Amino acid sequence: PYSIVASLATGGTFNPANYSISYTNGALTVNPASLTVAANNANKTYGQTVTFTGSEFTPTGLQNSETIGSVSLTSAGAINTANVGSSPYSIVASLATGGTFNPANYSISYTNGALTVNPASLTVAANNANKTYGQTVTFSGSEFTPTGLQNSETIGSVNLTSAGAISTANVSSSPYSIVASLATGGTFNPANYSISYTNGNLTVNPATLTYTANQASRFFGAENPAFSGTVSGFVLGQTQSTATTGVLAFITAATVSSNAGQYAINGSGLTANLGNYIFTQAAKNASALTINPVSPPIPNPKPIPPVPAPINIPRSVIVSVISQAPNHNTYADTINNGLRNVSITVNEAANPVSSRSQKTMEQPGYINIESALTHNTLEEKAKENEIQKMGIDLQKLRRALPLSVVSINKKESLFSKISSGLGEKENVLTSWKISFALSMIILALLLFISTLGMVYIVIRIKNIATDTFVKTVSKTHAGNYIKKIKH
Repeated sequence: PYSIVASLATGGTFNPANYSISYTNGALTVNPASLTVAANNANKTYGQTVTFTGSEFTPTGLQNSETIGSVSLTSAGAINTANVGSSPYSIVASLATGGTFNPANYSISYTNGALTVNPASLTVAANNANKTYGQTVTFSGSEFTPTGLQNSETIGSVNLTSAGAISTANVSSSPYSIVASLATGGTFNPANYSISYTNGNLTVNPATLTYTANQASRFFGAENPAFSGTVSGFVLGQTQSTATTGVLAFITAATVSSNAGQYAINGSGLTANLGNYIFTQAAKNASALTINPVSPPIPNPKPIPPVPAPINIPRSVIVSVISQAPNHNTYADTINNGLRNVSITVNEAANPVSSRSQKTMEQPGYINIESALTHNTLEEKAKENEIQKMGIDLQKLRRALPLSVVSINKKESLFSKISSGLGEKENVLTSWKISFALSMIILALLLFISTLGMVYIVIRIKNIATDTFVKTVSKTHAGNYIKKIKH
């Protein structure tokens, strides 16, 4: 305490002279002033961290305009994970210090403040989606986007619904709202958030119908034929009559004067009900119409002669006939070198022949050499011309055959002779033997006549040797006679 010093008593009714005065000090005790330090109330949003600076307080009872420098402040709600549900949290003040005040002069009491944790704002937006008409959408609960989650927290799922999710939702009513609600699960606590939901949009796109044209063709300059085709791609068991209106048609830009080539045939004429379908053309429609060029007319083409049936002749008979020809090698060479159109079928059951004869006999072809050799009609004459175009000398061919076999005047030939004996090998061989004998007799007669002529000429020359005119006439007559004989 402080001393209270007394002195100089005076006044009143007393006379200081009448007294021997002594003074005794008293004691002045200074008691601490009452000082209250109250932590200020505070608030924060969930997920935030509060850091106190020490100035968040209010003093009451400071004297003499004194000040407090700082106060220690703490709160369990200061951390970012402090839940809204445990709010408010106490803000505890202590240890006032600093400033101009002397804590010893005060009896200090501290009052707690309150830290309120407010919910964080959380927006859950349903994601936009689309589908094709006829499809059904099933939401898994993950088709959303959160905004405002704190502390790396997550949402497990959100309830999502839409009137457009069913398969029959029409394109014309699109887009449909996707409604989000009831966010739950994950690591987040819904109590710590003020949750708002934003709808998404579900767009229903038209399904595709495909026009497919049937292939068509025509000639250049002709009118287009009637086109046809189909429409495919209907869903939900729908058909052209239930899902579309209009008249199906297939058309082309090609006209009568369009050049030869390929042109598109495209479908059209239909409109989808409620916009549920769009139309497209099949890829092959681009070349579905073929315009063919017109071939120039062929003026009076020459008729093709009929193909004669092959002649079935035993091989031994053919060899026998060829061997009787005056020059059978020439005959064989003629056929091998040019006459490719002889049609002969060799009887394999017959006796084998030489490889050269076999090659000659088995030549395939279409022209009957019998008709060509006889040239009895215009058709046969034409065949003769065809053989001549191949470089074959018909006269050489005729000379190569036996006279008894080929007779132009009688319209007979090698094949006519052979054909008369088909099926009877022995008769044919006998006929050829007779023909060969007759040929030899004719040759002998010709040689005999030629010999008589030569004798006659020699005698005549000797008898009229002196007569120049006669000799000349005889020689001339003889010469002409020899020529006749040779012919």
